[in-house]
Amino acid sequence: MKLKSSNLFIILFVLGLVYYFSFSFIYKSTIDDLINQQVQSSKNQANIISNLLAEKIKSGFSKEQVKNELQRSIENSSTDYSFVCMFDATGKEICHPNKEKIGKTLLKNNSVIRSVSNNKVIKNFKDAVMEKQSVGGIRKLENYT
Repeated sequence: MKLKSSNLFIILFVLGLVYYFSFSFIYKSTIDDLINQQVQSSKNQANIISNLLAEKIKSGFSKEQVKNELQRSIENSSTDYSFVCMFDATGKEICHPNKEKIGKTLLKNNSVIRSVSNNKVIKNFKDAVMEKQSVGGIRKLENYT
């Protein structure tokens, strides 16, 4: 049985499409899984640090001592993918790897948390901080004041 060149072309074209869409799906799924793992890891890291800081305060350290110790430990660390920072009750940044960000205040309209899977806004970041909520996603920051 001989295949005509047009039939061969159609078969190769269909196989190419199947390969392309399969690869695209697997690639996107893998990237989403990696980002979700990073988000979960960051949430775990934040919870551990929060618990450690609370224990220090319970054991007699002042809030100022604990804040200064955290700042020393995170200063100049990488902010490429995830990092630890601390806000006060008004939304003002009091610890950050980049010292220039300390003292800056979150605004209602300059920072949101977006879903990893569909990039939709889950929550306003300032609201999450003020309500002390644990929310996972990708933080999109416009600018500080």
